Amino acid sequence: MLVRCGGKKSLKKLLHITTLFTQQNQIMNISISNNYDLKWNVLGYPSLAITSCSKIINTRTGKIKKKCLNGGSIGYWLDAKTFKKLDDINKIAIKKQYCPF
Repeated sequence: MLVRCGGKKSLKKLLHITTLFTQQNQIMNISISNNYDLKWNVLGYPSLAITSCSKIINTRTGKIKKKCLNGGSIGYWLDAKTFKKLDDINKIAIKKQYCPF
């Protein structure tokens, strides 16, 4: 945030300090990626998939669904209003179909 309090001279000093700071502390970009094997789809939710390590991933956003506790039941929130227990998710999981494209 640039604050201009003393006219052009103080603004020039502030810009000079920020350029020196960015030159001394060079920013490094680090990227980390994880690959998951998707084994099953969730029936009724085309954007959800279950991996071989039993994680539920939203394929549209790339986020992993968290396991939650809802009234003593352990499960997942599939959308804003639908909570499914672990046993129910096993029943609605369907095998991922082969697609040649």
